[in-house]
Amino acid sequence: MKILEEKFTKHNIPYNDIDKEMVEIIDLLNFKANLKTKYCCIGHREIDRLYVMFDDDVNSDSIKQFADNILSEIPNSHHLVFNYWIRVVGRYHNSKVKRNWMMESKRVNQNKRKELVKEINEVLNLRY
Repeated sequence: MKILEEKFTKHNIPYNDIDKEMVEIIDLLNFKANLKTKYCCIGHREIDRLYVMFDDDVNSDSIKQFADNILSEIPNSHHLVFNYWIRVVGRYHNSKVKRNWMMESKRVNQNKRKELVKEINEVLNLRY
C-alpha cells in the first residue's frame, strides 16, 4: 500500500482520507480509466449508498463512454447509476455553481456495497 500512497500523494489525492474499501477503485479510475476523481465514500450506515464524484473537468462524453464500457459487465449494475449533479456552493456574493458527474449506488446494505465495489474493480482491471 505504500506505493499507492506515494502515487496518490504525487497526484494530490489525499490517500489517508479515502475509505480503505475505495482505494483500488480510485486508483483504477484515476490512473487506468483516466477519469480524475474528486471525492468518494463507501457509505457508513448499514443501509447507505457508495459514491464517486468525478473532477469538474471530467466531461459527459468520457462518462458516457466509461458507463457504456462497464455497466453491461457488472453483475449488480442495476444498483449503480450515473448522475450529473448541478448545485450552488457558498452564499450570496461568494456562491458558485458547481457541476460534477457522480457514480453512485442505490441505498443498499453494507455487504452489497462491498460486493459492488469488488465487481467494479474486477471490470476496470479487465477493461483498462
